[in-house]
Amino acid sequence: MRKLSAVISAIALSSMAAMAGGGFGVYGSYMDMGDYDDPGMGGGLKLQADIVEALGVEVRLGGLTDYGDEAARDSYMASVEGNLTLGIPLGDVLKVYVGAGGGYYVFPEYESDVALGSSLEPNIDPDDVFGFFAVAGLQIMFNPNFGVFGEVKYLLAEYDSIVIDDVDLPVDIDFGGLGINAGLLFRF
Repeated sequence: MRKLSAVISAIALSSMAAMAGGGFGVYGSYMDMGDYDDPGMGGGLKLQADIVEALGVEVRLGGLTDYGDEAARDSYMASVEGNLTLGIPLGDVLKVYVGAGGGYYVFPEYESDVALGSSLEPNIDPDDVFGFFAVAGLQIMFNPNFGVFGEVKYLLAEYDSIVIDDVDLPVDIDFGGLGINAGLLFRF
């Protein structure tokens, strides 16, 4: 039910962005994920709407993979996030912005390549959880409809339960951390 509510909220906010006049961005992501050994790589889509000239709202749909060690090789994370941004134009084409928001982070079940206990290929299902983030970025518009952006994002999130072969185990895994997003921005 929580997943359905998150999807409905994302659709409602994206239609609000289209009506308010805004845009969308597609981006690539790199993120150091706390307790995981390797950084996550992925990408996403962000929908933007201007509330007033300096204040905006964003909805982000993203995903990361390739984090962790051999045990987590086939895992990935999908996210639905929403945030408010405060932007400061620096001339006609340059804008810096900061923002903060929250999101829902989904970790689908995957099969590990590393044996755990008596299972040679255990099924692992981490909790789906809520988290919070802050973002700071720079946007450069080449014309009124097209530009590029780069941003630094810090995520605060962790899960406290994981299911391994139908056994629920308490854990304390921090998957938050510092990340970088960069991509193309389309305004309308």
